[in-house]
Amino acid sequence: MASGERGGGFLSGFTAKRVMIVAAIFIVAYFGLSIASNAITAVRLEKREAALREEIVTLERREARLRALQRYMESDAFVEASAREGGLVKPGEYPVVVLGPDDPGAGLKSGDPWWYRYLHPDDRR
Repeated sequence: MASGERGGGFLSGFTAKRVMIVAAIFIVAYFGLSIASNAITAVRLEKREAALREEIVTLERREARLRALQRYMESDAFVEASAREGGLVKPGEYPVVVLGPDDPGAGLKSGDPWWYRYLHPDDRR
C-alpha cells in the first residue's frame, strides 16, 4: 500500500536519537553565536573605553592649562600688562609713544626681503 501505512508517514524518519542530535546542534550553535557576539561586544567596549580614557587625559591637560591661564589672568602681573597695553601708566611715570615711519615700505625695492624694512639703508646690501 502507501508509504503512510508502512512507517507512520512524515515522522517515520525522526527517531529520538536524531531529534536529540539536531537539538544539540542548534543549542551548540546558539551558544556559540552568543559567545562570539559577546566577545565582539567586549572588544568594541574595550576600544571605546580606551578612546574615552585618552579623551579624559586630553581634557585634563586642557583643564590644567586653562586653570594656569586663569591664575595668570587673576594675577597683578597680567592686570598691569593689560593696563600698559591700553596706554595706562603708573603715578610718576611718563608715557612714551613710539612712532614708526610714515611709509613702512619706504626705501624698499620690489623683491627685497621683508626684514630689510628694519635695517638702515646702508646695511641692506
